[in-house]
Amino acid sequence: MKEDQGLTQLIGDIYDAALDSSRWTSVLAKIASYAGGQAAGLLSKDSVSKSGNIHYQSGVDPYFVRLYAETYWKFDPVASLYDCEVEQIVSVPDLVPYDEFRAGRFFREWAQPQGWIDAANAVLEKSATSCAYLSVVRNEASGMVDIKLRVTNPGPSTSPPRRGRIEQAAFGAFVPWTPLAVFSVPALMPGESTLIELRVPRAALGGEVFCDRA
Repeated sequence: MKEDQGLTQLIGDIYDAALDSSRWTSVLAKIASYAGGQAAGLLSKDSVSKSGNIHYQSGVDPYFVRLYAETYWKFDPVASLYDCEVEQIVSVPDLVPYDEFRAGRFFREWAQPQGWIDAANAVLEKSATSCAYLSVVRNEASGMVDIKLRVTNPGPSTSPPRRGRIEQAAFGAFVPWTPLAVFSVPALMPGESTLIELRVPRAALGGEVFCDRA
């Protein structure tokens, strides 16, 4: 009940900020805290002007805000958000292979020095050339968790290739489960097994976690 009241209050604060932009900094701090993050921002990308803008933010040092606006927005993997649906929530591994992200300039020179390792991004609105989105950044303590699954074919015949999924919901929640990851399982001979390695947001692992075919 207390959590529901907190969400209701947060929704009200968001509506207030939509009418009074001076409230966005404090509201974004509340959004970050509620989502288990350490910073949050309202940003946009424009494919025509080739620009990226932080309109409002909370939790990011002004020095790194300036660096992002001047240089690092070009290397931010959220460029792939143009392909996402409005209100769809995606983290870094949904946009780019995580090892590739960690090896890139954006992580090594901008995110890592601040302790950031992942971000949850939600598309708010988009057009053919631009995209506005909310981003909540996570650090090591609330960022990613490695999950290893061993899938075995116990049957008498070869199993076909298939896809699986991991989903999460709060304990006892009568709501749609939230997808955390989708994975592919190759064809397996009888008795053969394969190891699946995934990264999912640590904050999303509260409640019940379910694994099944996609």
